[in-house]
Formats: sequence, C-alpha cells, structure tokens
Amino acid sequence: GILNVSRVKTGTVTLCRLTYTNGRYYMHMVKGEGVTPRKWEEAGWTQPAPQLPGLQIFLDDVEKFAQNVMCQHYIISYGDNTAIIKDLCNILGIGII
Repeated sequence: GILNVSRVKTGTVTLCRLTYTNGRYYMHMVKGEGVTPRKWEEAGWTQPAPQLPGLQIFLDDVEKFAQNVMCQHYIISYGDNTAIIKDLCNILGIGII
C-alpha cells in the first residue's frame, strides 16, 4: 500500500464532530492552533519507523472540549471555519456544542 509521510500544514484549525444523541444531531466544534509536533513514532513499526504526518493542536478551550468530547475521531479543517459551520448547522437544524 501507499504510506503518506508528507508534512501537515500548520496554523489555525477547526475540529468538529457530528453526533446523533436522543433523536437529534449535534455538532461538537472547537478552534485551535496546529503546530509541528516533536518527533514521534507509531507503535508496532520495525525500526527505523517512518515519521507519520501529525499536528500538535493547542485548543482555545480545552476544558469545554474535554467535557463534550465525542470520540477519538474528529474532522480537521484549516482556518477558523466555526462561523461557516454554525451557519450550516442552523440551516440544517443541527445543535451546536
């Protein structure tokens, strides 16, 4: 297979996750700053392990994010897209967390 080892763009990012709870859709969203992480290796690789892409993300509101985290998988988009995502959620009747 193909393994991506390219660098990931740094800067402002928006993380979001759509969830369905109690018969209603909700969007959990947070903004942060993505920086190049220190060197790390994915467990289970034979040495020398490839340097896989990644970002270290400093969230604007860690406590609020931690209290509402949905799972380990979130979508990341570059830039502050919170206003656009909120507008779309309002049109679609999706609650914002």
